Amino acid sequence: MNAYLMLGATKIGAGVMDRETNAVSGLAESTMVYVGASHPIGAFTLDAQVATRQARRSSDDVTLYVAR
Repeated sequence: MNAYLMLGATKIGAGVMDRETNAVSGLAESTMVYVGASHPIGAFTLDAQVATRQARRSSDDVTLYVAR
């Protein structure tokens, strides 16, 4: 599920993904949550996003910060 909101020229988006992977090593379940923003500056666009993945029954959680 995801959504975005326009505030003037700035676009703010957020979402969540629930994932279940059945592999040879077993069942892996995780949830990814992200939020980001995009804003045009002249001929360029500034983007930033934070995403976190939380693995169930595991300590393999990660957080990713992106700016471009």
